[in-house]
Amino acid sequence: MREPKEVKNHRRLIRLAAAVVSAFALVLVCAVPALAADSWTDITDTQWAQTYGITAAQVATVAQGYDDGTFRPTQTVTRAQYAKMVLSALGSPRPHLRARPSQTSPLPATTTRG
Repeated sequence: MREPKEVKNHRRLIRLAAAVVSAFALVLVCAVPALAADSWTDITDTQWAQTYGITAAQVATVAQGYDDGTFRPTQTVTRAQYAKMVLSALGSPRPHLRARPSQTSPLPATTTRG
C-alpha cells in the first residue's frame, strides 16, 4: 500500500527540520565554549576591550603571556619583551629568540621635562 503524497512530504519536512536543528545544536556546542573562554586567567577578554580598547585576540598577535596562563598587564615590560612584541607585530620570522641578561631590565619610565 502506497503512502499518500501529503504523508511523504510531511516525513521529508520532519527529516529536514531534524537535520537543521541537529546542525544548529552542533554549532552551538562547538562555538559556545570557544567564545566563553578567556585568553588569560588574570584579565578577562571583556576587560581588554573596556580598559585598553582592543581585543584579547589582537593582543595575542604580539604577546602570548606567561606559562602559568596569566598576562600580567600591569607588570613592567622588559626591553626583551618589548623587542619581541615589536618583532611579532612586524611579522618577523624569528620572534622566539632568547634575550641576553642585559636586555631583561625594565624599560625606563617616561619622564616629563619641567
